[in-house]
Amino acid sequence: MRVAAVVQRYGATVAGGAERLAREVCTRLAAGGDEVTVLTTTARDYVTWRNELPAGAADDTGVAVRRFAVASEREPDAFQALSARVFREGAMPTLEDELGWIRAQGPDSPGLLAALWRERTLHDAWLFFTYLYAPTALGVPIAPQRAVLVPLAHNEAPIYLRTFKNLFRLPRALLFQTPEEQELVERVVPRNTVRGEVVGCGVDLAPASAPEAAWPASVPPGARYLLYLGRLDPSKGVGELLDAFASWRATRGGALALVLAGEAAMELHAAQGVVVPGFVSEDERDRLLAHAEVVIQPSRFESLSLVALEAWARGRAVLGQRGSDVLVGQIGRSGGGFVWGEPAELHALLDRLAAGDAAFAEAGRAGRRFVEATGSWERVIERYRAALVTAASGAPRAA
Repeated sequence: MRVAAVVQRYGATVAGGAERLAREVCTRLAAGGDEVTVLTTTARDYVTWRNELPAGAADDTGVAVRRFAVASEREPDAFQALSARVFREGAMPTLEDELGWIRAQGPDSPGLLAALWRERTLHDAWLFFTYLYAPTALGVPIAPQRAVLVPLAHNEAPIYLRTFKNLFRLPRALLFQTPEEQELVERVVPRNTVRGEVVGCGVDLAPASAPEAAWPASVPPGARYLLYLGRLDPSKGVGELLDAFASWRATRGGALALVLAGEAAMELHAAQGVVVPGFVSEDERDRLLAHAEVVIQPSRFESLSLVALEAWARGRAVLGQRGSDVLVGQIGRSGGGFVWGEPAELHALLDRLAAGDAAFAEAGRAGRRFVEATGSWERVIERYRAALVTAASGAPRAA
């Protein structure tokens, strides 16, 4: 098939779970024989959408990538003020207000949307990643009959806007990462006639007999550490995690360190026992996962924790935020970790971990068994391809 994918950012140097998933899926579709073209922007930073990558065509591991310039950067303070007005309690924004917010949320790339319009019938199917951003919100209505939407939805204010509720009714298929994500969308958009399916996400399993990875260059030799992988952003719970870890370490000493690996979208101050290597290479990422005591996920807003799957693939337990239904569900189904909400709950888990409680190693083994049973990329890509075939068939969809 000729498949076109639309995603707000794309590439090996782009950090983000949605973008990582999009690249994995597109690369594997192309490796399976599909002709895959990605339409994306020149942005790397999702806060400002600054043009950083070269515009035009490029090849990324067999995928044809076309990047379009962002017409206007997002000014964070002005955007926060607009969001406060649109989402204030009791507000009833007009459709004009909603579309204004979507364009301000960005990335604003008229060239990308124009290309989508020109090519809407040239590709057999269109694959859109992330409901929240303008290329998807404004792009799906251009080619709805050939569209498959991977919403990556979580329970946040924008999903309740009428524009997004309507968006979920347009494509030929909706592909979800977890049952919790599907339940959320079906609750927000009742009586939706679009076929929805939980396809999950694959994960590469290191062979059980593989030699131990080298020690990560960004961590002091021999340190015992918790690992956070992802954007360093207050919306991801990183600030709360730092506060909880600092209060635990102040009374318990230095038995454990905290490693925060990812691009920073917040100001970080030097803190005892906290290592911040920034954005890391794939090799360093693998080394960090291989030697972590546990992987910690403090975000309340997840459609799927890809990092949790990667942790389990390496036999590492996951500590997940109780406020995320998705994390609670993933950990519950896998037996691969523990959940916490209040700082005191996290402190108790860290006390057990520092003391060498064997339950964390057993949880890591359970997580490994879970991804062995459910995390097959072959099965996931089969489900993507089936949805794309349906979209490419041109058969009319139920009204």
